[in-house]
Amino acid sequence: MLAVVTTICIMIACTNVGESSSVSEVTMPEQVSESALSEFVSEVELLTLSSEAFFGEAVDMEKLENSYLFADRRGVAVWHFADDGSLICPIGHKGKGPSEYISVDNIQVAGDRVIVYSQGGKVSEFDLAGKLISTSEISGLGNQSYKVGDQYLTYRGYLRSGDSRLQLISQSSVIEDYLVTDNAVMPLSKISPIFEETKSGVAVLDSWSPVVYQYHMGELQEYLRFNFGKYSIGEDFFNSANPMEGVMSLMKSQYAIISKYFESDRAKIVEVDVVTSGRINKRYAYTRGSDWRWFSLGTPGNSPMAGGLVGIDEDYLYILLNPMHIDDLDESIKSKITNPDVLDNVDEEGNYILAKLEYI
Repeated sequence: MLAVVTTICIMIACTNVGESSSVSEVTMPEQVSESALSEFVSEVELLTLSSEAFFGEAVDMEKLENSYLFADRRGVAVWHFADDGSLICPIGHKGKGPSEYISVDNIQVAGDRVIVYSQGGKVSEFDLAGKLISTSEISGLGNQSYKVGDQYLTYRGYLRSGDSRLQLISQSSVIEDYLVTDNAVMPLSKISPIFEETKSGVAVLDSWSPVVYQYHMGELQEYLRFNFGKYSIGEDFFNSANPMEGVMSLMKSQYAIISKYFESDRAKIVEVDVVTSGRINKRYAYTRGSDWRWFSLGTPGNSPMAGGLVGIDEDYLYILLNPMHIDDLDESIKSKITNPDVLDNVDEEGNYILAKLEYI
């Protein structure tokens, strides 16, 4: 039961958040099409990733100028790949040494440095060749963190009533509290990125919320608000006498939450988990302006694209394809592949294939 609960987000009362009249509200339709993705994709290029750095689920990606970084959170590893799919080097290793980490909570690219956030508040900075530059331990870091100047945004999630879910901290103190909790709600361990760099700040996903927030210069504002209609989580979840009672009420209903958000200067895309009868279906919404297009990437366990969204840049949408289900790739996407020969040499037990979808 808790495995399903730990994949979710929704609406909450919060403090220390500015209201902005320019916040966009996006309504999710009750039905979405799997083939709609091909309507705004012109070409698809496939990149086979070397099995020297084999990874599985819970993978984050950062696109660099001519290469890629992949953080395997469950496998506790960070890998640097060339743009031809070959492995350049690992970034640190699992362990307790100076250049090691016991977990990969999240990663961040800051110029030519890779920051790895790990359990216990350990922050390690590496260069792109995998050499350790610095390491420090910062008291008070939460589930995921993001460096802004010499300070850190850190997401703590639901702890106790009166605690803040998001903080701005320094090496030694809390500078600002955001999103103070008034509800007795079970904590959420998010397994996808909480922070995303935007043109004017840092986007923040708050557990149990249909809102994407944006942090900029000390202020946290609502950035995007999603209306999930009949899938919105009811107030009884937040007003329950105790966290477990709230979970039980949630398990009896259907609901939707934001699981990923990515943005480039040209486009935005969001991944939403829709849960019905304990089953999770993922829906996606994409926009280059005010018109949001909703689509599906298929059913997890059947479609090679399902759950594989890892990022967006100025030209491409990036999706990891599961090689075990490559034969079930949607025909509308398959017809746009510029190097289809890759499909003839897929190892079903090999590493993921990175699909670069050029969007219009």
